[in-house]
Amino acid sequence: MPFARAKHVWGCSGVRSAPAQLTMVLLDLCVSGSRANGQSLLRLPIGRETLCDRLSGWGIRAGCDRVIAVHLNGQATPPVSPVASPLSVPFLTVGEFRDYLATLEPADCLLIVNPGVWPAAGYDFDSIVQHSHEYRGAVHAISIGGNPGAFREHIDCDDEGRIRRVQRLYTVMNWPETGDSAILCSLVPAGAIQDVGLDSLSTLRNALAGAGLFTQDIPVASDVFDLRSHEGVLAVNDVITQADAAEAPPRGWSRRAKGVLVGANCQIHPSCRFVPPVVIHPGVHIHSGVSIIGPSVVGANCLIHHDAFISHVVLAAGTTVSGGAVVTRQVGGGRLLAGNGRKAGSARSTPSAQTEVEDGGRQAFSRLHGRKRMQFAVKRLLDVLVSGVALVLLAPLFLVVAVLIKRSSPGPVLFAHRREQRGERGDFPCLKFRTMVNDAHQQQREMYRLNQVDGPQFKLDSDPRITRLGQFLRTTNIDELPQLINVLLGHMSLVGPRPSPFRENQICVPWRRERLSVRPGITGLWQLCRTGRHSGDFHQWIYYDMAYVRHFSLWLDLKILVLTVLTLGGRRRVALSRFIAIKQGRIDNTECLVSTA
Repeated sequence: MPFARAKHVWGCSGVRSAPAQLTMVLLDLCVSGSRANGQSLLRLPIGRETLCDRLSGWGIRAGCDRVIAVHLNGQATPPVSPVASPLSVPFLTVGEFRDYLATLEPADCLLIVNPGVWPAAGYDFDSIVQHSHEYRGAVHAISIGGNPGAFREHIDCDDEGRIRRVQRLYTVMNWPETGDSAILCSLVPAGAIQDVGLDSLSTLRNALAGAGLFTQDIPVASDVFDLRSHEGVLAVNDVITQADAAEAPPRGWSRRAKGVLVGANCQIHPSCRFVPPVVIHPGVHIHSGVSIIGPSVVGANCLIHHDAFISHVVLAAGTTVSGGAVVTRQVGGGRLLAGNGRKAGSARSTPSAQTEVEDGGRQAFSRLHGRKRMQFAVKRLLDVLVSGVALVLLAPLFLVVAVLIKRSSPGPVLFAHRREQRGERGDFPCLKFRTMVNDAHQQQREMYRLNQVDGPQFKLDSDPRITRLGQFLRTTNIDELPQLINVLLGHMSLVGPRPSPFRENQICVPWRRERLSVRPGITGLWQLCRTGRHSGDFHQWIYYDMAYVRHFSLWLDLKILVLTVLTLGGRRRVALSRFIAIKQGRIDNTECLVSTA
């Protein structure tokens, strides 16, 4: 079940004596947007339970002795639900909560939960409760996002707006700086919050730290849904309702059809139509001609009049829908819910949507490679044959260059720079004849301000680190001949995208998988088609690498190899139209690719 409690998300070790009493405190907020203004979040039906009941059940199973809810919206009396909670969770005002604190012992603990930020991986109260047994200060569970490879960038630009340097802080190593700061829950000693405001967990955390209480943050590797908005409520409800409707009906519930779960004492006209998943809570009365499209939840004691159309909604308990009403993508309710429901787009993509997009990209490239599998096999065979023959024929030249490099400057003959392999399988040593002084890499950090290209690359027209022999080797492209060894070993191909290190590939995350779907090459479209041999424009590099991958063929490889020789390694620019059939266009002096192939 996707929203079952995720074990070992927060992790812990060792157990000591439990606190005298552990109370779960659920902060009740109001949902904003659509018709949900003023609607209690905890009393909303999510799947076949209210949000309050679902969280309460998890808390009690984790070892909480008592569960209470605190209404934070300033009302003297919290809103009353038409149906009492099966777990009899009392809803307290802030004043009543203060009175309750006065009855607790200093050794008692509170597990305070903010249901407004719901972890996509589900809550794991077991781990944080066990963690409290070995740490007597305050513990805060903070979301760092569901992607450990996420990062935060610091970009330095020059006066012309060109990117000079990109520094990245990765979540897996720098999660305090990169986390989205969503505090899911806090476990604190009861005596520590007597005089502390309870407006939010962020305020509570700062106040406890300011008061000198020892605090500890626990990273939670999960994306979060914002349940303070009706878009977030709908997103969470989609997943939970799908899971609840697929399970066997619990006691007191029945299955009207596959994926349609109905509570006790419901009156549903036989002419009603349902598209699962749909969950209908107890005591609901639905008249004739009603259509309900899932994922939808109808709260307890709702009344839906004839011919209403309901799609993708969460109706609060006691809601009345008038006859003929069209209600779509709404949360909440009231005495009358009528008229045309405006279909609202989600303000935030869910993790499942993100995964769907990424999976679609993988499938597209899989189909591309499937159609051209034979061409890729022939390409690899030619790489082995040509590189093997070339290494034998060029062996005398390699020997002469090696002797000259050793005589011209101290250091090794070959320079190996780590570049990322096809399919993101790691990296490999990309070989070149050494053209710089031996400590060139250490000097580069001090020279970033002089960089003459944008993006993650580094290039200077008059780089003082290049030796005189190295300048000749670069001009004639002889320095890249050792990459034939990489081709023979299968690290590279004769033709392909420019080989690049992991650091550079992170700058172009949306294109990374596509570029690395084929082997990097010694030559390619970028080397031949770029508008300036020394400009090194980052966007041109990505543009031409994408063009090659999307139009790969053996015929294209052959044309690139021939024109690489004829232009002496790209010393003269070749129009992209010589390789790929395109409709000509100009964008910032760069050809715009509109494929007609």
